[in-house]
Amino acid sequence: MCRVLEKLERAVEAVPTLPSPAGLGAEPVLAEQVETLTAAVVVLQRELGLRMAALETQASGPTDLRGDAVRAGLGGGQSSRLRQLGLFAAEHSLVREAWAGGSITCDQVAALRSACGQLPTPELRSTMLEQVLPYLPELDAKRSRRLIDFTVDQLDPGDPDMEEQSDHAARYLAWSRAPDGGLVLDGYLPAAEADAFTRALDALVEDLRVAGDGLSPSQRRVDALSALVAIAGDKGLPTGGGLPAVMTLTVSLTEAQRVAERDPVKHGRQFERQARGGASIGDHPAGDAAVRFGLCCGAVTPVLGESAERGSPLSRIAGARVEPLAVGRGVRLATPAQRKALQARDGGCAIRGCAVGSAYTQPHHVTPWAFDGATDLDNLVPLCFVHHRQVELGRYTFVRRDPDHRKPDGALEHPLWWIVPPAA
Repeated sequence: MCRVLEKLERAVEAVPTLPSPAGLGAEPVLAEQVETLTAAVVVLQRELGLRMAALETQASGPTDLRGDAVRAGLGGGQSSRLRQLGLFAAEHSLVREAWAGGSITCDQVAALRSACGQLPTPELRSTMLEQVLPYLPELDAKRSRRLIDFTVDQLDPGDPDMEEQSDHAARYLAWSRAPDGGLVLDGYLPAAEADAFTRALDALVEDLRVAGDGLSPSQRRVDALSALVAIAGDKGLPTGGGLPAVMTLTVSLTEAQRVAERDPVKHGRQFERQARGGASIGDHPAGDAAVRFGLCCGAVTPVLGESAERGSPLSRIAGARVEPLAVGRGVRLATPAQRKALQARDGGCAIRGCAVGSAYTQPHHVTPWAFDGATDLDNLVPLCFVHHRQVELGRYTFVRRDPDHRKPDGALEHPLWWIVPPAA
């Protein structure tokens, strides 16, 4: 081990022996220690990320950096994040120099990495980094994110789905084993999935509540999650009478019309949409794909007397005349008879290779309901929750089978459509 690492190891070993004063005069000593240790943690996180990336790019064989970090006691999610930030910095010299020099933080590097994932060309990514990096040393994490988001909007304002696609791609679930066999969970769910998850857990928390049991809210959620897993294993998840309930979506008719028509005009980032009265899932802003997902598979309840012109796409969603708190037309959703026919025709999720059975699928309108798509058997296809979300995000497309036209390259077979998967 080199001399620098030997000194670092001795310094770390000495940390537990630092004095821990109490009583009068203790506060300034402890405050100084906390400040020093915090600065050391920041430096060590940065250097670990940079060196993990350097090791991975220069190693002569396969490495297990995440496993090594977990075995050393570092959380799997934290080690994966530092590795990803290190690899990103290695690809962009401006970021690496600023991070290695301590002028930007891990959170700012993460924001830059997310923003680069939203920009389609290397030229735009380089321009964004050149424009924002000089200002980041003077900004906190929140203001940095606003500046970065504004710059991305200015450089590439064309695709209203890009932010949600990036957010959906960021989903993950990781865990590591504690020494006693317990499980430490770490993950991220996009808004639609998060709303469904929290609603299911909250409902089970209430079902399991016993007066005077002395459990904390976090303990109740653990019990609810365990119960949810047990339900799935023993009986299969409930389908709510055949009509899926995945989230509560609130959207004005004018915003829904824009989304249903795939209006290319971008309305800004999520915090701007919320300020302008855009769509929301629970208390959080909803992206365009989440709105299309809700309009396709959810029951619509128009409120406050809002209406759309007769003959417009939204009039077919909510009706030309909207009564306060009136439930949307049931015929827009697949009938029980159509669900049985879909089960007989497709057997389950229509994406080939998906093992989700028909009881857990959602009928999807191939030609959207908002664009005169009928709730007819030849316009419906069953999709599992995950593939339904991916279809609404534009990752799969449906092409009506025509004997006079050639099958698209790589398309999946279906009795009525060619299903074109995402490009490799």
